[in-house]
Amino acid sequence: MCALVLGLGSAAQAAQVNNATASGTTGTAGSSSKPYPSALTATYTLAGGTNVQIIANNVPLSTLGGAAATMFSPNVPTTTTGIQLQTVGASCNFANNAAATVTCPDIGSTLTISFSRPVTNPVVHFLGLGSVRSITGDTVTITAGRTTHTLSASAPAGATLSTLPGAVNLQPLTNAPLNSTLDIANATYNGTNCTNIAAPATQLAGCGSVRVNGTVTSVTFTVGMSGARNVFNATIGNALGDDGYMVTATVDEDFGDAPASYDSVEAASHIVDGLRLGASIDADNTNVFNDTPAVTPSPNAVAAGADNNGSNGDGSDEDGLTTPLPTLHTGLIGQTYSLAPTLSGGTAAGNVCGWIDFNRNGVFETAEGVCNAVANGATSTTLNWTVPIATTAGRSYVRLRATQGAQLSPATPTGRVDSGEVEDYMIEIKPVIRVIKQLNPTGATGRFDLGIGGTAFAVNQGHNGTTGFRTLYHNSASGAPDLTVAQNIATTAITTAVVEVPNAATTALYTATYTCVNGAGAAVATGTGTSVNITLPVSVTGAAANGRAQAVTCTFTNRLNTSALSIVKSDSATTYTPGGPATYTLTACNAAGADAANGATIADTLPAGATLSAPWQCVGSGGASCSAGSGGAAGGSTISLSATALPAGGCLNITVPVTFSSNPANY
Repeated sequence: MCALVLGLGSAAQAAQVNNATASGTTGTAGSSSKPYPSALTATYTLAGGTNVQIIANNVPLSTLGGAAATMFSPNVPTTTTGIQLQTVGASCNFANNAAATVTCPDIGSTLTISFSRPVTNPVVHFLGLGSVRSITGDTVTITAGRTTHTLSASAPAGATLSTLPGAVNLQPLTNAPLNSTLDIANATYNGTNCTNIAAPATQLAGCGSVRVNGTVTSVTFTVGMSGARNVFNATIGNALGDDGYMVTATVDEDFGDAPASYDSVEAASHIVDGLRLGASIDADNTNVFNDTPAVTPSPNAVAAGADNNGSNGDGSDEDGLTTPLPTLHTGLIGQTYSLAPTLSGGTAAGNVCGWIDFNRNGVFETAEGVCNAVANGATSTTLNWTVPIATTAGRSYVRLRATQGAQLSPATPTGRVDSGEVEDYMIEIKPVIRVIKQLNPTGATGRFDLGIGGTAFAVNQGHNGTTGFRTLYHNSASGAPDLTVAQNIATTAITTAVVEVPNAATTALYTATYTCVNGAGAAVATGTGTSVNITLPVSVTGAAANGRAQAVTCTFTNRLNTSALSIVKSDSATTYTPGGPATYTLTACNAAGADAANGATIADTLPAGATLSAPWQCVGSGGASCSAGSGGAAGGSTISLSATALPAGGCLNITVPVTFSSNPANY
């Protein structure tokens, strides 16, 4: 009995055993097909002769050979159904009565195992290779025969054989691209059982696993026989006895590594077939068979909220995308977000699909999926999502699936498919704030630095200047945010200051107002000034996601002031006496209804021959205030101050005491 199982020979793998059903024919030209849960089909076909026949096409491995699951790699349960075959011993004869051994590498038949999709690194499990016979009552004569299999072809060409751990009395005799022969390791009187030796046999039968290295759609074995005997017995004659064995097939799988909630019913899995997202792939989950019920969750699932990128989670074969992924933020709601996975190894047209858990509810939903058809040999594709309203900031996950054929759609984020690869990635949806600068008139020369949270993200901005959306987040696991904050928005609201600061070159006076709206267009702050505190609310997961409230745009509008300034200089004298004193006043006012002229400067220089007799004095009225209550000193000749505040209707009143020189030459 023999079992053929296909699987990736890495240290970590998963396999699908075929379903307990089969269709086809028996006999020397038999052809039997067995399906898998993923819809892959393996077909076993005999051709070329009458010396090998299919006896049954759906019997358990326990039917022959006494095998144990541990003899196979992976450990195929002996309840698995397979194909039972039998060779005709009379097709291989000893050359003469004295011959002790016989080898017939080709008894005229071939066994081809073909797959409806390519499979990578198939593993052949042989079960029950060997037979022994003697005449009743004869304890001396032993004739032992066994079936051999030579790898004579593969599609595509180039496959080789390797024996895997656990095999009993089994080995490939060569390891060339062709003519690799699988035979018994110790061929001296091997029996029919892989577990127990029963006289007159002295060796176990052959059972175990042999990997066919390569990605193939079929492998063909030329069936032969070999045998040994200790003495000639005329009753037995020169012919070997018949040898019965079995064949079945399993295939390796790849799983994702998103948290368990994403695969709550049936984990996403792909039969490893050569098609890859990126350049590498592995097979997962040693000796766990993905049949009924389906494996769930993924054997690689990380803890909820864990980072599965890079060397975390499933490891380095997650290379269809480069991490960190392109920034996904709440300001993109209603807009397009794109990922461009690379592909390799495809041999047929297929589909690439992706899902993003925008609402962070722990489920990849149909509405969160997009798919592209890809041509045979495609090396990349670009998946485009319209970011939905039900998006909220915080840690989430992305799933990519690629397959040959048409098994994938937006409705299949989970489940088994017969080719390709699945890759999962952590992504952090970040909240954003944007600042926009408006000037009135638009041609005004004022320039301003726009800042968020103490950082100037845009400097020297005029009309329509902007910071663009700037991300705020508490860590850099999925790419550094523009502004690192202490709060994790998944649990704590984020409050930060939004400001504008006039550039040093800006000397004109402006009135600043601000309006802040969220992504839904709702106002969250309005007022007059150059600074405002904005709060981004805590995330709410699920259908009521609040991502639009976590995207705020603040617009500062700076209107050039239209102040109406006037200054009057007066005193009550009509004549001046050299060497005598005088007092005059400066009255600087802003007309009612005008814009404030805060910061306006007042300066006056006394005429020749006149000097200050004491400091000048300043008093404000109508809400105006002076930068200094007094200034200058006796002997000085200048008056200089500014209006700390000069609202409409306000005035600054400066009293200036002077004295006139008694020397006419000073005039």
